[in-house]
Amino acid sequence: MDSMMKSGKAADIQLITGDIDNDFATLMIIHHQSAIDNASAYLHHGNNAQLKTMANNIVMSQTKEIEDLADWLKTNKR
Repeated sequence: MDSMMKSGKAADIQLITGDIDNDFATLMIIHHQSAIDNASAYLHHGNNAQLKTMANNIVMSQTKEIEDLADWLKTNKR
């Protein structure tokens, strides 16, 4: 729950520019970071092997997507 509240607060204070492309990429980074935080917490506290595999996959894929979105933001500054 702490992770979800943190994500919600981060999204609430994020400057929305009106540039749909920029806003989408920026907000998706926050969203994906929340997924990583939740999956990491499960890896630390969870017990089910199948869910741990899924959590590991989430951490890897969402980390890559954050990198891709951040790269897009850097190369598409307006």
